[in-house]
Amino acid sequence: MQALKLDLINWLVNLKDEAVLSKLKSLKNSTPNKDWYDDLSEAYQQDIQKGLDDIANGRVVPHEQVMAKVKSKINQLKNS
Repeated sequence: MQALKLDLINWLVNLKDEAVLSKLKSLKNSTPNKDWYDDLSEAYQQDIQKGLDDIANGRVVPHEQVMAKVKSKINQLKNS
């Protein structure tokens, strides 16, 4: 997919045909900007909403606290 996109970009940069450019512009403008969220499954959307609710209600653990706990556990395992 990436190779195709790069090939198309290269082709577009070198394109001189104004009629083709005009058609491409029309195509771009007629294609709705769809939100990626809408393509997610219902389960993923519910998981995201649960996470947002957790944040809104303070049910979070700071990254630094998690990392300190992980490092502590690693050190315990090393010293066992």
